[in-house]
Amino acid sequence: MKICSVIVSYDNRYNLLSQVINSLLKEQIDKIILVDNGSVDESRTKIEVLRAKYASKIIVHRLEHNEGSAMGFKKGLELALHTDCDYIWILDDDNNPVQGALNSLKNFWTSNIQARNSETTALCSLRSGRPNFLDAIKKNDASLILQTKNNFAGFHIRNLFLKLKERVSPSKQDAPEVTAPALKLNATAYGGLFFHKKLLEHIRMPDVNYVLYSDDFEFTYQIPLNGGEIWLVSSSKVEDLEASHYLPLRKKFLYHSVFDAKTDATVYYSFRNSIYFSRRYLLDNKTIRFVNKMLFMLMISIMGVLRGKLSRLRVLREAIRDAEAGRIVINPKYRL
Repeated sequence: MKICSVIVSYDNRYNLLSQVINSLLKEQIDKIILVDNGSVDESRTKIEVLRAKYASKIIVHRLEHNEGSAMGFKKGLELALHTDCDYIWILDDDNNPVQGALNSLKNFWTSNIQARNSETTALCSLRSGRPNFLDAIKKNDASLILQTKNNFAGFHIRNLFLKLKERVSPSKQDAPEVTAPALKLNATAYGGLFFHKKLLEHIRMPDVNYVLYSDDFEFTYQIPLNGGEIWLVSSSKVEDLEASHYLPLRKKFLYHSVFDAKTDATVYYSFRNSIYFSRRYLLDNKTIRFVNKMLFMLMISIMGVLRGKLSRLRVLREAIRDAEAGRIVINPKYRL
């Protein structure tokens, strides 16, 4: 079983990337495809030193500018198809495999995936930094991976009071006990995704028009739509070395990623893509979605005025207009 890992890195993240690569080498990975998505010169130089040191293991493909995760992983997957490896394991540049993570995937595959299903099946590792992954495997509820049906921009009225309670009086979140060995999912993130490369004959490559955010869920959602399966394997653990921007340790009462994200591009693509994806795949009651939309717009507008973030509200409204119109294209206004 020869396995190629595909990683995309960007900006100045060599300190994270090097930890992931060192862990992969300890896991005895056969090949590493690293897409350097417009890293700064400092990281680029260090990546080249690492590539030269492990020339037989590491292939580096450089993009001059950050073209987003969708383009980065598309390029990486295309390169992986031309290696002599049969299997692909996708990781973000901050997804550090815990010792034995790869062997757990290999053992699960050998024991549970029949040869007739191998071309349409994928596995994924358990992400320690993603509460939805931990909750899903603990509660044996795959629906927790994706946003709630009929949500709008992640908001759903049935979760309103719980969200308010968390901000007013946050409770200590103990790590949930993982009991289920595996859970069948409808979609998952790039990080930790493992599959036979023939799967790519049955589904589309990542859609580069998403640029970043939700492109991973759109990519993997195709697997069950085409008769395949995705299994979350709890014994294969991946440690997130850096928390996502929308998962702060403590959310202040007026916190929202619309206003607290670092760039307008982050806000535009994350909300445009999330709204579009939910409208396309997670909508079965237009009335409930409309109510969620009206409440979300009311609350986010009040928060924006109170925080003096009117320019971010304009970015959000543009993202909503484009999502509702189905305009999922690269927007030149929002460079990464």
